[in-house]
Amino acid sequence: MIQVNILGPAEIRKPDGELEQSFLTGPKRLALLVYLLLKRPFGFHRRDSLLPLFWPDMGQKNARNSLSNILYHIRKTFGNDSVLNRGGEEIQINSDLFDCDVNIFEDYLKENRIDLALDLYRGDLLKGFYVSQTSAEFEFWLENERQRLKDKAGRFVSKHIKELITTGNSTALEVYTQRSMELNLPEEVDCLEWVDTLVAQGENQMAQNIYREFCQKYIAEFEEEPSAEFMQKIKEIRNNKLSRNGEIFGEVPSKRTGNRIAVLPFDSCGQESTPTLTEAIHSDILTKLSGLSGLHVISRTSVLGYRGTNHTAPEIASRLNINWILTGEVIEMGSNIKVNVRLINAREDHQIWSESYIRQLNVDNIFKIQSEITHRITNSLRVKLDPVTKQNKINAPAENLESYCLCAQARWYFDQRTETGIRKAIGLFRKALKEDNNYALAWVGLADSLILLQDYGYLPHDEVIQEAEMASRRAYELDPELAETHATLGLLLADKREVSKAIMELNEATKRRPSYSDAFNWIGWFSNVTGDSNKALLNSRKAVELNPLSPEAVSNLSLSYLSNGDYDAAIRQAQQIQVINPDWTTSYFYEALGLYHTGKLDEAEVILKDLVVDWAGNAVDNLLAMIWHKKGNNRKFEKMHKEFQEQNDHFGSALGYCLLKDLDKTLLEMQKITKWNYWNSLALFNLFKNEFMGLEEKSEFIEIKEKAKRSWGV
Repeated sequence: MIQVNILGPAEIRKPDGELEQSFLTGPKRLALLVYLLLKRPFGFHRRDSLLPLFWPDMGQKNARNSLSNILYHIRKTFGNDSVLNRGGEEIQINSDLFDCDVNIFEDYLKENRIDLALDLYRGDLLKGFYVSQTSAEFEFWLENERQRLKDKAGRFVSKHIKELITTGNSTALEVYTQRSMELNLPEEVDCLEWVDTLVAQGENQMAQNIYREFCQKYIAEFEEEPSAEFMQKIKEIRNNKLSRNGEIFGEVPSKRTGNRIAVLPFDSCGQESTPTLTEAIHSDILTKLSGLSGLHVISRTSVLGYRGTNHTAPEIASRLNINWILTGEVIEMGSNIKVNVRLINAREDHQIWSESYIRQLNVDNIFKIQSEITHRITNSLRVKLDPVTKQNKINAPAENLESYCLCAQARWYFDQRTETGIRKAIGLFRKALKEDNNYALAWVGLADSLILLQDYGYLPHDEVIQEAEMASRRAYELDPELAETHATLGLLLADKREVSKAIMELNEATKRRPSYSDAFNWIGWFSNVTGDSNKALLNSRKAVELNPLSPEAVSNLSLSYLSNGDYDAAIRQAQQIQVINPDWTTSYFYEALGLYHTGKLDEAEVILKDLVVDWAGNAVDNLLAMIWHKKGNNRKFEKMHKEFQEQNDHFGSALGYCLLKDLDKTLLEMQKITKWNYWNSLALFNLFKNEFMGLEEKSEFIEIKEKAKRSWGV
């Protein structure tokens, strides 16, 4: 067998034990070999699906030649039967000839042989490996595969630790807790349990070592101390137990400055002050700060709930995972405006500085105040500006104060992501444009609102798309440098089912504004729709990191966990949305999907009763039919399946036939689909992989998936 060791630094050995060097000196050869060995689902790959991954900047002919050369090298090195062909277009690595440490590692974990698995885990997948001139998609896949394996090892170690806690084996417990922290930083609640257990067993020094290492790693990863709740629990353990032996924990290691900031809603003060102007100033400061690549800025949606809050700064820091808070007031005084701001170290509840700005009230001066505040913050936090940030335009965003305020008010309604909110936003954006027809951000807002109104299923596509196209085009003409114009263009391209181009524009938006949570969120959504679950999870996580209280962002993170088979995490995120916004019906649907996959069919059925999810078509009924089939309620299942056929719901009908193991009719129904919508695409690519397992190798099914991708412009 050919031994391929890629957990840690790569090493390949031939059956005679000889080290194979040519793949280690040729990074793209190794990259392709690893991809073919590990990419799930395992099986054949079309050549034309590999070309854009590994040679994105080459023409078709040259890329094909490069692929052929590497395949030739694999055969020459490992034997002609090391690469299998199916027809002229499909290839597969012959897994019978290769022993890959990743696969052995996962087999050991399945068998609960944790010691053997951890012996194989020498480090992260392809540690220190870099290959140039591949696509972002390949880099996303590799990074997600690294994290998947690391998380998997961490989960099994955590499970083993729980077993050790019950047996009282403190020596083994220390070894495994150390290994757990090498793999992934554990949750605070887990660390507390380990410390408490060791202290109860009299192993105070071990407990102290674990506590110190956890704090050091936490600070190194998040650039901040563990939460106040964690530190309080540690204090209780220390006071209640350690003091009996005269031992106490040392102090938390000194923290590094973390650049995560929340700009809390500003207050309107004075009889002449208007909340709308205050909202506009607050929103623009957020936007300016989110354009700095060295600063993580919590999105506006997530900070609005702290208007007039009684929460202390440390409490807000813990809830939003931040280090800094900016607060302020806006005071209108006749023809002048005064803006007071304060920067606070949120963890220590200590004011760093305060500043007041008084100017004549006009748009130019408001913009200058915002720029001065941004500059003061960057200096205080020592944020380094990258070339993209330095090139950002510095002109005022609007010429008309009324238009500026109306636009800010419209964005507030738009961020609610409800039908009522979006409709109000459209009206306000139109009013803003009557005041200033050259206001690019108002055109952006109008286009975004119209596109999402039909995308959520609140209006027919044909009623809005013409105006949305016009608004997007006008915004781009006025200011092609804005991150927002690129994001809007991305939404419009996705609406035209040109998703590859759409994601390029959305990526450009995130380059111009690194804390642009909506752009990351939309990349995550469209990646899910087109079957790239790894990229979806990466971008959805980033969106929630920037906007933790956005129901749409958390919803797409829940979907991304569903797409990646982490159903418990999907359920947790769906339930979190219901706390943020109980009217977000998609959250209940995603929770039901997670419950279906974890075998909690009765709970899922209760949730789905009378549920309506506007964007998802027949999705609720499709899932109900699947639940009834699993529960053996054949009468209900057959009745619903017949309704799918009568309604020409070919996908629902296909799901039914698939459950009945009639694969020919399943394929026949899927082949009738002329336009793949959101629900059908999500279900096809991501949500029912086990149900479709018998179809994966069939050429007809492979072609159906390719056709669905092509229908989205991928």
